[in-house]
Amino acid sequence: MWRGTAALFIFASMLVSRTIQGSAGEPQVDYLRDIKPLLKRSCYRCHGAAKQTSGLRLDTARATLSGSDFGEAIVPGESGESLLYLVVSGSKDYQQMPPAGEGEPLTSEEVVLIQRWIDSGAKFHDHQQSDDSGSDHWSFQKPERPAVPAIKNSAWVRNEIDAFVLARLEEKQISPSPEADRVTLIRRLSFDLLGLPPTPEEVSQFLADKKPNAYEKLVDRLLASPHYGERWGRHWLDAARYADSNGYGFDSARNMWRYRDWVINALNADMPFDQFTIEQIAGDMLPGATRDQIIATGFHRNSLINEEGGADQEQFRIDAVADRLHTTGAVWLGLTLECARCHTHRYDPITQREYYEMFAFFNADDDYDLNFPPPPDMAEEFQKKLDKFDGELAELDRKIAAVYGTPAETNGELKKLMNERTRKMWIKPRSPAGWAMVMQHREQPRITRVHKRGNFLDQGDIVAGSVPAVLPQLPEAEAHNRLDFARWLVDENNPLTPRVTVNRMWQHYFGTGIVETENDFGAQGERPSHPQLLDWLASEFIARSWSMKAMHKLIVTSATYRQSSHYRPEVAKIDPANRLLARQSRLRLDAEIIR
Repeated sequence: MWRGTAALFIFASMLVSRTIQGSAGEPQVDYLRDIKPLLKRSCYRCHGAAKQTSGLRLDTARATLSGSDFGEAIVPGESGESLLYLVVSGSKDYQQMPPAGEGEPLTSEEVVLIQRWIDSGAKFHDHQQSDDSGSDHWSFQKPERPAVPAIKNSAWVRNEIDAFVLARLEEKQISPSPEADRVTLIRRLSFDLLGLPPTPEEVSQFLADKKPNAYEKLVDRLLASPHYGERWGRHWLDAARYADSNGYGFDSARNMWRYRDWVINALNADMPFDQFTIEQIAGDMLPGATRDQIIATGFHRNSLINEEGGADQEQFRIDAVADRLHTTGAVWLGLTLECARCHTHRYDPITQREYYEMFAFFNADDDYDLNFPPPPDMAEEFQKKLDKFDGELAELDRKIAAVYGTPAETNGELKKLMNERTRKMWIKPRSPAGWAMVMQHREQPRITRVHKRGNFLDQGDIVAGSVPAVLPQLPEAEAHNRLDFARWLVDENNPLTPRVTVNRMWQHYFGTGIVETENDFGAQGERPSHPQLLDWLASEFIARSWSMKAMHKLIVTSATYRQSSHYRPEVAKIDPANRLLARQSRLRLDAEIIR
């Protein structure tokens, strides 16, 4: 039994290696790309976060390196002496792993990958040996700006993006596609940047412009259009789960359009993404917060609201707070934080206690409706409508009295009580100029406790606002609030926010992100198709002062983006999903564009 376990154990150790140098003439074996998926497929069932047979855990480098109940499992440079290789290769002296029925067997090619890694020294990355976070997962490591790779076909390259893409294509001996024709380019750009087709006149003008910078001028013109904010605002509002109704049974209308307009205006003004983040997460807490900064916190008010009679309001308040945390985790961090609401996350290094420490940032404050006083010329008209409504109520009282034969004043009292709630809800608190659903900081924050098994009625230890230990920590302070958390999200040391954000941009231009699972950068998410390109883009985003328009321009002016989308059968055999980007993707138009 121990031999089989040791095999898996060794197999895991091998998986921990992120970059494996093959022998002369052989391509590198990459741990995350080539090895870890094998481990995930064949070994996590018995040696993952939930279960560690014989004390062996293989889903993180630290756990793998700590060994099993039977000690070490690999001899660097000596695959023939390494139990990992011996058991996965089916040596006559050992039970082959994984055992039948416990995981998908390894192919002979996969066993060779393990052998090559061990024989080359089984070297680990420095950050995997010294990382204090408890996780070697790639997305939790701070992006280091990689050098732009050297390529052969330098004439094709228009900016750094192309060098990273072409380097991968040249590894596979694939040539990129030629540039699309100019009509296709202006249509593609118009739909991607504005969500609208170009007019015939705009197409003719672009075709007639023979200057070398004609394409760049077109990009600048489209980025300056007010329709840019509408197009990219829709993408953001989708991530923010924007809705104009409350959900649940009644699904009555809500007043969220001011937040929608704030998003559009912020994008058109190219508000830096760090400021864009802080104002939505905690704009109301900024010193001297403006009305627009308060409106920005409408991001949090997009959660469902239950208006049904008999609903436990505290239960649904807790659900709304949880929804705000889950959405923030997906949009900025690319993490499935909701998995830790009831228990420690099974795959990512997030404990249940850490979940409620983040929960505390959103639990401390209140929902608030920000009124907009009516202009003077509207106040008199509004009062007339209110008086008319009062008269209609009085007439209804008299009719009820006539039908049921009870004193009118009695019915009047009853109707007054019955309609007081309606008046308060729909008339008195609202002005004709409208209101905005926002957040308001409480002078005395609520106490937050761990909810045992996620049950808000079964509360445990008191917790204060904090962030997971696997990520950079907040500055030292007696207490932290929602504004501290907002600033932490866009701190340059946060490894997730810049990666997640540029990946989401990339997805809208190419159909699939560099990380295909755009809302899950955790252990169960997909690995980047171009990890160095992702880190370079993340670093560049920060270097360009978090300018979203600058990143859009960088992407759409690349040769990669400008390629033809014509299908290439010979390339499809090698890369059927077009992950190497040997051509541009052919994307269906969004429903909003067609409408």
